[in-house]
Amino acid sequence: MLFLNRDRPIYRGFFVPLFCIESAVNGLCFITQMEVDSMKPKQDTSDTLRPIEDASVYPMAAFMRHVGWGRHALKQARQQGLRVVKVSGRCFVRGRDFSEFLGGLSEQESGL
Repeated sequence: MLFLNRDRPIYRGFFVPLFCIESAVNGLCFITQMEVDSMKPKQDTSDTLRPIEDASVYPMAAFMRHVGWGRHALKQARQQGLRVVKVSGRCFVRGRDFSEFLGGLSEQESGL
C-alpha cells in the first residue's frame, strides 16, 4: 500500500482518484500499487508497438503488448471475430488471423 497525504493528491505525476481523497480519514489516503498502476497512461509508442507478421504465431501476452491492447480491447475483438487458438491452456493469435480480422473490420465500415 502507498500512503498519501490529502494535501498532495499526486503520486509520481498521477492524480489520485477523487473518491479516494474524499473518503480519506484524517486527511490520509491508502491506495494499493494496483490502483496506482491503473492510473498510469498507456505508452503506445513506437518503442512498445510492434508489427504483426502474417507468418508468425504470438502468445496472448506478447500479442497484446505488440498491438497495445488491454484485456477489454481483446475481449471486444474476440466478440467481433478475432480467432484465438487455445493449446494446453495457453492462448495464441496467428498473425494471419489478425490480418483477416482487420480486413473484415474495414469491409464492415465501408459497407461492403
